[in-house]
Amino acid sequence: MAWLRDNVQIAPSRAYELIAIADGRTTLEEIREGYQERNQRRQEKNKEAREVFKEDSVLHRNGFRRNQPTAQKQSAQNQKPVSEAEKQAALQRRQVLALRFEVSALVEKLTISELEAIKEFINTKFGKVGQAAA
Repeated sequence: MAWLRDNVQIAPSRAYELIAIADGRTTLEEIREGYQERNQRRQEKNKEAREVFKEDSVLHRNGFRRNQPTAQKQSAQNQKPVSEAEKQAALQRRQVLALRFEVSALVEKLTISELEAIKEFINTKFGKVGQAAA
């Protein structure tokens, strides 16, 4: 498994999934269904917690939320007004994090051949990883 982590850069759990597919013990569809079921359970479990968190938090200047009691403890003189530029920067940070999460979720669903095709496209378009672009 260390070789896979170092050379192919996939986690052991994903490697075991791919081995199970290759051995015929499972199919890609079964694995995807398992991901979907786990995600649905997790979303249902955390839905109520997210709603409570939204109601009991304030937007911090870094774009993330923090609990209301922590915000109330700070004195008014230590709080600076948030400028429009800071709000835009915070919005961009949240958008980048959301996109990274979405892309990560999509990559988890790809097969090795699909990942290799994407890698080839990126290397062709932008040059090999670790090399300066021409």
